[in-house]
Amino acid sequence: MNLAKMEGIIERGYDLNIVSLLYMLKGGESIDSKNLKIQAFKQMMERKGLILDGVVSLAGEELLKFLEEGTEPTKEIEKVQGLEELYDRVVERLIALTGKKQMRVEIYGKTYNYLPNKYDFTTRLKKTINKYKLNDTEKLEKVIIRNIENCHKKNKWYPLLMYYFTKDDVSTLATDYEAWEESKQIIEQDYDGTNI
Repeated sequence: MNLAKMEGIIERGYDLNIVSLLYMLKGGESIDSKNLKIQAFKQMMERKGLILDGVVSLAGEELLKFLEEGTEPTKEIEKVQGLEELYDRVVERLIALTGKKQMRVEIYGKTYNYLPNKYDFTTRLKKTINKYKLNDTEKLEKVIIRNIENCHKKNKWYPLLMYYFTKDDVSTLATDYEAWEESKQIIEQDYDGTNI
C-alpha cells in the first residue's frame, strides 16, 4: 500500500481498521469479537455494504481490489449497492404477493429456495448485467418483478430466480429485458381494449 491509496481510503470514509478486518474476513478468519470497538467497526462495515451475512460483499471485494490493483471502486460500489437495494425491493414484492420472504420449490425430490440470498443475487445478477450489457436498471427491476408476479400467478416457482438470471450460459432475463418494450406495448394495447 502506498500513500495515495491510503489517502483514497480515508477520503472515501474508510478506516484502516475496517480494511484490516476486511482482509481478515476474506482470509476466512472470523471477526466476531467481544471487543466493543471491533463490534462497532463490524456494524459500520455492514451499514456501508462491505460485508453481508458475515462474508465480504461485492462492494467489499471492490474496495480490496482497489487496494491491490489500484482500480477505482466508486462506481462499482454504487452499482453493487443498487443491486442490493433491488434485492430488498424484490423481497418486499414477494412478501406483498405471498406473505412470505421465500418460496420453496421441490425439484426431483429435493427442496430449493426460489430466491437466492443477497450475496448470490447480486453476484449472479452483476455477471448477467455485464455479459449482456443490461444498462437500464429501472427496466431490469420491472422485468425481474414481472417474472416473480408471473410465477405467483401460475403458482409455479421454477425456474429458480438464479436460473432465470442465467443457466447453462443462457439468460432468460436478458431475453425478457430485450423484449420488454414489445411486450409492454402488447400489455398496454390489451389494457386499452384495442387488441382484445
